[in-house]
This record gives sequence, structure tokens and C-alpha cells, in this order.
Amino acid sequence: MGVAKTIKASERWEVSKANRDLLWDCWKDWEALRPMREEHKRNQRYKNGQQWDDLIRDPDNPTKMIREREYISRQGKSAIQNNLIQQIDRNILGQMLSNPTQPVVICRSEDDVEYGEMLTNTLQYGLDLNKYGVLQKSALSYLASAGICVAKVRYGLWSLKNRSDVFVDIVNVNRFFFNQDAEDPRLNDIRRIGEIHDYTWNELMRDFYTGSNEDIKALREEYRSIADYCREHENNTAAENIANLDFYGVSNNGKYRVYEVWTKRVRTVEYVHDKALGEEMFDEVHGSAHYEAINIARRAQLEAAGFDEETIVAQLIEHESRAEEYWEAQWLTPNGMCIKRMETPFAHQGYPYIIGSMPRIDGVSKPLYSHITDINRTINRHLTLVDFAIASAAKGCLMIPKSMLQYATMEQIAQQYTKT
Repeated sequence: MGVAKTIKASERWEVSKANRDLLWDCWKDWEALRPMREEHKRNQRYKNGQQWDDLIRDPDNPTKMIREREYISRQGKSAIQNNLIQQIDRNILGQMLSNPTQPVVICRSEDDVEYGEMLTNTLQYGLDLNKYGVLQKSALSYLASAGICVAKVRYGLWSLKNRSDVFVDIVNVNRFFFNQDAEDPRLNDIRRIGEIHDYTWNELMRDFYTGSNEDIKALREEYRSIADYCREHENNTAAENIANLDFYGVSNNGKYRVYEVWTKRVRTVEYVHDKALGEEMFDEVHGSAHYEAINIARRAQLEAAGFDEETIVAQLIEHESRAEEYWEAQWLTPNGMCIKRMETPFAHQGYPYIIGSMPRIDGVSKPLYSHITDINRTINRHLTLVDFAIASAAKGCLMIPKSMLQYATMEQIAQQYTKT
């Protein structure tokens, strides 16, 4: 299991080119996800009833873009709509709520049934603690409108409970990024992943203050240029923040920007197989000389005890140098300063994100709602045309001057009057 590594003060607060290059790569990953974010926003607009807000080119001024609703209003029509997506969304959520499930741990061996029950109780406790039902609805909505949903599992302090416990969070897909050359539909070929955080000053202290006044001084100096602006814009709504979200900018929400980046690294380790103890491990601390010394001492003891060569060889440690992949996490400021770095602390040796995705073909996950928006647009257009036809249809009593009869017959006038 990886552990958080100590970083020297000079190294921790250093603004390095490597950090800036990493941020640049993250920006490219985030920008490559722009089509997904735009599609997600459009699907959300349709679901929330803003179905005539797509931009079109103004026929009267080709250099200007206007909303479809405005264009329809110019023609004397009313923009009629039927929210088909909202109906489907409620149906999907209703099906999920009416068929609740509980996750369980399945054991492959009868001897592990007791452990399976313990793990099931632990799993359900963690989900209940984090209000799993609320998270389920959000995750399902993200999956339908964005094509992916992202959760994050971590361990930290619950201040209201005054104890450390598990956290399960839903990550906003607008703040999420990963390397977009990943082709595996299971996303096993991710090598860089992360999210954009916007902290208040109290949250910044909570996560990055290590007990030294130097931490406060360094953070204040790093964010000195935006501190006053942050105080002026700290009351922006979440909708405004997301609508104006920019990778490097923090002026849209009045908070302190931090990037959490998990990167797959490679290092040389010693692969160790201790046949005497039946253990295998990767040791990144000790090298070949360390285990050669152990083997020499072990051989001497076995020879003194009178064992033959075959038995001695079977008790020695086999080891060799290998390349091992591991995950490293960094928390960076927009200027490229690393304010925290650690190796993955998880037993699974990976990152804390869990990604659910619609079928991913050629690197693209198509949201469910994207297949419905065009159908919804067609229905809206038909409703608007029918409404316009009804409003324009002949009704009531029509009076015309007799002088018009010298230019057209009554039948011709009636035909024009009833023509939409």
C-alpha cells in the first residue's frame, strides 16, 4: 500500500516547469471533453424546459446569432413545446426508486461466507452514511445527459461526527478530466485523471494546512492577486459558476482554484519472492544488495544446520529488478505550485474515481437524452405549426366591400380567406 510521502518545504512550495507542463496536459484533456460538456448542457436545457434556446443565425443580420424563441416570436408565433425528456427522466428515476436494491458482497468460497456478511454490512453502512439514494439519482441523471457519471471514494474527517470515515461524492462532470486517447471501453488505459476544485479560504486551510505558519504565508502569497476579488464574488450561484467555468480562471466564482491530478508513473523496484515464507512483494525501498545480504546470512545458518544444497536453495529469496507502475496524486495551483503530493494510499493501488459510462465506442460515450432531443424538437415544431395554423384559420363572420367582386368571385375570396 502506498503512503503519503514527506515533501521538503522548498520542494512543496516550488513552482516548477514540470508542474506547469502537467497542468497544460490537463487543460488539453479538459478541452477535449468540451463537446461532452456542451452536449450535457444542451440536454439539461431541454430537460429543464428551455427547448427553444438553441442559437441560430439571424436571417436579418447574418453576423448575429439569436435564440430560436426570439426568431419564432418575430413571425408572430408562440413557441409551443412538449417536454418529452422530462417525462422519460421521471419514468427512469421512478423505476429506480420503485425497485430499490442493496449491494452485497458475493463470496466464492463457503469458508468466506462470514467475511462476506461482514463486508456487506460495512459496505451498506458506508452507503447509508453518504445517503446513497440521493447519489444514485444524481449519478443516473449524469449518465443520461452526459454519457458518463463519476464518483469519488475517499477517507477523511467528518467534522459534524467528529471522526474519520468514508466519503462517497459525485463529481461534477464539468470539472472532471482524463486523457482522451483512452480507447478501452472499461477505461483501463487511463494514465492521467483529475478534477478542478474551487475552495473557500477555510476549505483551503482544512485540506492543506499542516500545522506550520509557513503554510499560511505561502498560500496567501500564492493567491494574493485574487484574494480581494474572491471576497467580492463569493456569493455567486452554482449555476453561474458552472456556466462560466474556465480551466485556468477563478474569477467566475470568487474562490481559490486547486487542481487535483492523479498520474500513472513508472519506477524501478525489486520484485521479491521469499519462498521460505511464501510471500511476494514489490519493494521500492531496498535494492538487490539488501536481499543478497539476507540470502548470504540465511545460507550460512542453513549450512551450519547441516541442510543439503537443494534444501538451502529452496529457502533463499528470489529477487530481480522490475519496472512498476504506480499512481501519484498532486494538488497544484494555477501557477504550477505543488501544495500537496502523495503516492496512492489505497490497497487497490489506483485512483479514487469510479467512472460509469454509456457504451463507449471509439472513445465516445453517447448520452441517452441526445437521441431524444431531435425527436423532441420535431414534436415542438409540429405543435408550433399547428398552433399557428389554428390561429390563422378562418373563423367568425367576414365582411367585404361589394367593389371587390369586380376583381374576384366569392368563391375565390372564400378560398383565399380559408387558406393558411
